[in-house]
Amino acid sequence: EECRTTVKICETGLFQTCLSFLTSLLDNYTETGEVFDEMHVERLFVFSITWSFGGLLDRNDGVRFSSILKNLTKSFPDDNPSNPISVYDYYVDESGEFDLWQIRPQLMPSAVT
Repeated sequence: EECRTTVKICETGLFQTCLSFLTSLLDNYTETGEVFDEMHVERLFVFSITWSFGGLLDRNDGVRFSSILKNLTKSFPDDNPSNPISVYDYYVDESGEFDLWQIRPQLMPSAVT
């Protein structure tokens, strides 16, 4: 069963948004002359997918999307089964690791807080 967005949007627009988001994230890092490892780029890509595709879903579909995405990549930290964490709870820190928004609340998007 597929997830449905809360607003109508064409698939091309979703991909364009995702790639624009990823390009913006990569540009922020390349200005510093940093070199990425493969996992760092994957995490930035997954983060871009999370917010460009998953950001348009309602809560129920967002939970399903989170589960699907975590099963498709091994880049997220391991979940604690008694307290599962959503892909929406993570951001990519300066070192290229996923970290929890709650650790640095000043970085949280205002719609999330």
